Amino acid sequence: MLSNISNRLKLIASYAETNDTVADIGTDHGYVPIWLIQNNACRNVILSDINSGPLEKAKENIREHLGDVETDIRQGSGLSVLRPGEADMIVIAGMGGILTSKIIEADMDVALSAKKLVLQPRRDAALLRKYICNSNHFIIVEEQVVRENRKLCEILVVKPSSDNNVHQDEAEVELRNAAAGRGLSDSFLFEFPPLWLRGQGDASALVEYRLRGANTIRKSIIRNGNAPDSEERLREIESRIADISKFLELINIYAV
Repeated sequence: MLSNISNRLKLIASYAETNDTVADIGTDHGYVPIWLIQNNACRNVILSDINSGPLEKAKENIREHLGDVETDIRQGSGLSVLRPGEADMIVIAGMGGILTSKIIEADMDVALSAKKLVLQPRRDAALLRKYICNSNHFIIVEEQVVRENRKLCEILVVKPSSDNNVHQDEAEVELRNAAAGRGLSDSFLFEFPPLWLRGQGDASALVEYRLRGANTIRKSIIRNGNAPDSEERLREIESRIADISKFLELINIYAV
């Protein structure tokens, strides 16, 4: 039995439904599909990667943990390995937010044919959110922050807005309005999304981490106060510190 799957990968896998075909794009070691099969958590899995090395490692792990179970393994770029409608749930985890956006954009027909996309960007999550929100094709229905070792990982669950059953829920509208009422801008809310205000997972820990980082930058600017642009940089970082502090206050108010 696979025992070393991280909380991050368990959370990603938990969004699968028993009738789903799940496609793990950039599968790496294949842990999410293996966990899904072992737990009978979905109907079928597709593993893909652009490189042969990770797929060979995934095959080794499948043999070790699943024996002779037949699995669908494909080599190729992004969603190009899938036909429209072939996957109910698409996982894109561990890539940068910009690359994730490009993968979705390159095969939009495949992305829109899935019931949901579970996205876990390693960096540039704000840019991924901005892309999703500005595309008018998708709605972010859930967001979580989960700890993996010393890292705090952001997970977005996205559904096509063309699905008549998918709507921005009333709770998010309330949270977004509350954030706007505190003067938090749309650009700020791409980095600190309103859904975090529900206080689920480790969102507050990530917000506090970023607040500490901003305060460290502030101290550095003050120490090097003779720099030509120090006053402007100090104003910018103090504005950011104030905004992050407001967001933390809202988490304390709205935490579930």
